Amino acid sequence: MIPGLIDGHIHGIRAAQTFGTEVNWIGVPSLKQALETIAEAAKSQIPGSWIVVAGGWTPQEITKAAPDNPVYVQHLYDWLLLSPKAVDALRIKDDADVAPGGKVERDTE
Repeated sequence: MIPGLIDGHIHGIRAAQTFGTEVNWIGVPSLKQALETIAEAAKSQIPGSWIVVAGGWTPQEITKAAPDNPVYVQHLYDWLLLSPKAVDALRIKDDADVAPGGKVERDTE
């Protein structure tokens, strides 16, 4: 045992599952460049395969960047954004289709 190296809040499993395919927006200075990283990731993925991102903007912008893939964008721990293909893939229609305490909000644009 080495005192001080105990971390009760790690993301090792999720990180290990998505490290090779996750789009990293750390240090990306603009929406344009962030969307280009999604578009670039979509080129190397087959249609229908998930693109996972830490960060976020709007469903329309995400859909334009990766029109053939479901996209999941996590923003910190309080909300996430799903592209329309992601909503369809997960069969989300309303609040009853998400985790307890979750709420579905649809962009009206």
